[in-house]
Amino acid sequence: KKAEMSAMALLPKTTPVKIKIDKKAKNITFLHGTNRQKDEHVHLSIRKYYNFHSGKYIIKYENGETEEIKIKLSQQITGWNSRKLASFVETGIFGSIGDQIHINIPSYTWINPFPEKLISEIEVIPSNHEDITLVLYGLSIDN
Repeated sequence: KKAEMSAMALLPKTTPVKIKIDKKAKNITFLHGTNRQKDEHVHLSIRKYYNFHSGKYIIKYENGETEEIKIKLSQQITGWNSRKLASFVETGIFGSIGDQIHINIPSYTWINPFPEKLISEIEVIPSNHEDITLVLYGLSIDN
């Protein structure tokens, strides 16, 4: 039921998911995160996961052209509730629920190089590393 969905979690072997858009966009902001990594230290994460991506967003335009956005750990994404903020992310949701639950979900804004073209869909592709689960909470389109 759509009203009950709160996030889309893609494990490494999950089939890619297509999200229908049919809009023009100046930029798209992804509210997303990964599962918490075993080595939370930035220098260890960068070294261990350097050759891997946390996921990809394939922007598909109506004319058949595509743009690929590779999501790299510690660059465009971090683990949800991570204490560190990645290089190219902003704080998407930050706060607490009561005195019990701390929330820190990053957001990443992609600037569309072709804002005049209609985006037909976005394909969400999971990580190519067995330890990383991509979680997409939502996205917003600025047109």
